[in-house]
Amino acid sequence: MSKDKVVLDTELVIEIKDKDGKVLDKTITKNTLTNSGLAVAAGLYGGVASQDAFTYLALTADDTTPVAGDTALTGEISANGFSRAAATVLRVTTTQPNDTTQLYKEWTATGSQTIKKVGFFNANSGGVMGGSALTGTKDMLSGQMLAITYKIKHSAA
Repeated sequence: MSKDKVVLDTELVIEIKDKDGKVLDKTITKNTLTNSGLAVAAGLYGGVASQDAFTYLALTADDTTPVAGDTALTGEISANGFSRAAATVLRVTTTQPNDTTQLYKEWTATGSQTIKKVGFFNANSGGVMGGSALTGTKDMLSGQMLAITYKIKHSAA
């Protein structure tokens, strides 16, 4: 009897843009999924325990390496236009039709701010953090835009 394994592969694209939308910096990295996020995902698959979907993105200047046991972003930013916010969520095709969940958010800086990590959540405050990733040091200036594209690809191995 063969068994399928579900594999979650992540990609995070971080872009800094000027006020005209010109890309000034672009970084592509991977994400660390959390244990509590995997538990929510399992609940979503089966419709168990009224789980909320992951639809919010949040930022921090903390650069502690993400681990599976994380439950929050230390020092989550709520200033200079970078508060936790609802993302545009889509299913997109990477390999198979609709195999990837994509969250996209663009913030505009209202003041100077350093960004070092991003996480995705299932609530506009508190909630469960599904995963997080280091962005590298992004020193944002007022008027610049930070665009995050967070992709979680589902595949069978």
